[in-house]
Amino acid sequence: MPRYKGTSRERVDPALFAEIFERAEPFEEIENRLDYSWTLTRGVPIKRFEFSTRSDYATDPDLTEEEAEQNVDRIEVISSKLQAGEPLWPIIVDLKGDVIDGYHRLTVADEEGIDVVDVLVPKRGA
Repeated sequence: MPRYKGTSRERVDPALFAEIFERAEPFEEIENRLDYSWTLTRGVPIKRFEFSTRSDYATDPDLTEEEAEQNVDRIEVISSKLQAGEPLWPIIVDLKGDVIDGYHRLTVADEEGIDVVDVLVPKRGA
């Protein structure tokens, strides 16, 4: 993942983010998360990522009505938690820097006017 002006990086213990990994969609790109070392990069601009708006989720013709509702509901939950003072969980990327978990969080960040997010970046070999 490229460096961005104003970002900081720190190695982190993946156990600190166990809840995120457990709740995240299964990501085949990284089967055993503990076989990787993880860096938390703070302050990554959200414009670096491609993500959908709430409207995109609600009107996506490739989704069933139920899937669209689940996506919008997930956005609502994340937004409510953020407004209640909970921090936004980091975005998880793969070895190439592509998002593998965090699209809904990116949508909420955009809606709330948050310009930068924290990102968990893997590196082979713990």
